[in-house]
Amino acid sequence: MIPQNFTNKSQEIIQNAARIAFENGQQQVEPPHLFFALLEDSDGVVMSILHKFNANAIALRAGAQSLI
Repeated sequence: MIPQNFTNKSQEIIQNAARIAFENGQQQVEPPHLFFALLEDSDGVVMSILHKFNANAIALRAGAQSLI
């Protein structure tokens, strides 16, 4: 993985996912960490899409947290 190939926003999400994994005592980043990081980004495109579909972001965050 070459960090320069990602946008700044993507790099930020990956860093946040790594932080989430570390805070939960896990050594590697898995899809639930990335999904949770995307859900934490309130100004991001994922939250915008979920809002447009009237998705329950709180329930999605709880589900992602349970997988972590």
